[in-house]
Amino acid sequence: MGPACRATPRLWPRCRPRFPVTPLTNDTIAMMRSEQLLERISQSPKLKTLPDALDRQKMGRYLEQMARQYLHPDATVKKLDIEVLRQRTQRCVLRYRVDLKGTGNGRTHRWRVIGKVFKPGRGEGTYQVMKRIWDAGFHSDAPDGISIPRPYGFYPEICMLFQEEVQGKPYKDALLARPSADLLRRLAEALAKFHAAPLADGPPLTLDEFLLRCHPRYPFLILALPDCEPRVDYILQQARRYLTSDQTIQYGAIHGDFHLGQVHVQRDRIWLIDFDAISFGDPAVDVGNLLVFLKGKAKKYPELAPLLPIFLKTYLQHTGGNFLHRVLIYEGLTHLRRACKLLRHQEKGWSRKINKMLNKAINCVDRAYGQSVTIQEVLET
Repeated sequence: MGPACRATPRLWPRCRPRFPVTPLTNDTIAMMRSEQLLERISQSPKLKTLPDALDRQKMGRYLEQMARQYLHPDATVKKLDIEVLRQRTQRCVLRYRVDLKGTGNGRTHRWRVIGKVFKPGRGEGTYQVMKRIWDAGFHSDAPDGISIPRPYGFYPEICMLFQEEVQGKPYKDALLARPSADLLRRLAEALAKFHAAPLADGPPLTLDEFLLRCHPRYPFLILALPDCEPRVDYILQQARRYLTSDQTIQYGAIHGDFHLGQVHVQRDRIWLIDFDAISFGDPAVDVGNLLVFLKGKAKKYPELAPLLPIFLKTYLQHTGGNFLHRVLIYEGLTHLRRACKLLRHQEKGWSRKINKMLNKAINCVDRAYGQSVTIQEVLET
């Protein structure tokens, strides 16, 4: 499997994004009322319509139109605040706090809307997917309490998707504040419902397509750390061997980036969010990715560890069958993707952490030896 990885920085420059020059930390974003910050964000080279999304007058007209369609035909925007939540090279997420008049009760109605700015040619597909999910039983009054944000519309002229801002708190915060069997059970039910819904079809996501979601892609990992090449090759060879020979895969809709930040909870209501990476593929992709996050949190919060079997048991009860061997494969591939992410950020100790990630990936693929893998074996990796 090769020796420990040694970095060769000359072969790979630090993977800092060229824009913006100064990273947007959470603290910086929290202070986004600064007009100077708004101006700097609006200069994103790929998000051509971002200045429109930050224009209060223009956004007021769009939001008033949506308010009249979804809330009240006489709704009028009286005040609008804009907050940047996340900014990436190819997408920016904003929150619009809207004060409305004319909603029928004589009072000011506070309405919160999430807007997503995409680069040209993107975003329409995400909106159409959200409409299908909404209509497939994930609407706001779904009797099982599992919903998604209501999609309000997509406007191609400004490359923007608008959706309801969901209530509650991220699942991660709720779970770590008070770990409980019920929270793990509900999380499994929500993911199982999503995988069972008729949301996507077509050719399934291939391993090579899945690996394109690494950023940077794994060949650059080898370029930066040549001694890691045998390890990376081994991980990919084992993954290909198992996945290409498995004839039991039941393909369906997969989220593509499912983790605890993609779920919100308030009392008995759960919302799934962020469907930009949805595709048709192996549900083990989502389960494996989520387990990497859950296991990581269980190491920091020991009271969570004994509850993890509840998640897997509940999920398998709702979906039938046993695909835990493939879950291990995708856990391993998630570790590989996270190693690529470490390379991108190159924070202190990055080469050592990459070496650790690759060791975890190898441990996962080595344990995926057949279809008789147990829940306990999955959780021991």
